[in-house]
Amino acid sequence: MTVFFAISAGFTILAAIAGFMKSIPLLVAAIALKFLTFAPSSGCSNPLIAEIANNVYLKKCIRAEGVIFSCSSVGIKVGGGLASAVGGWALVLVGYDATLATQSQATLTGITAAYLVIPAIISIVSTVIISQVKVIEENEKLRLTKKEA
Repeated sequence: MTVFFAISAGFTILAAIAGFMKSIPLLVAAIALKFLTFAPSSGCSNPLIAEIANNVYLKKCIRAEGVIFSCSSVGIKVGGGLASAVGGWALVLVGYDATLATQSQATLTGITAAYLVIPAIISIVSTVIISQVKVIEENEKLRLTKKEA
């Protein structure tokens, strides 16, 4: 899963570079490849959440699947809401004015940076965080320990 996150982050960075180069074909290709490589890791999120719930059971003998999946659901909804809000906040920060016929060059540069750099940073941070999740390996060790006991 980490590999797909890393490849996806690479394509996000490529998209940012293409955007600053104003290469629309490269930008579109990079975004398409980003989503193609992100899809498998996205599909792995529920099994990972199940492994986390299993980890709680293996460590504490407490069934916490419902709570863990509920927390995940809330996190996804809050994250989606914040992600939507960030777009509006970015426009405010760069001085976008909807009443103007044309935006200033500083505003256009700010919009470009916000919509290309922020996703690249988030992709890199997400990849680093996901690479540190070792719950599957830990569960395997816990299962072996329980079999020996």
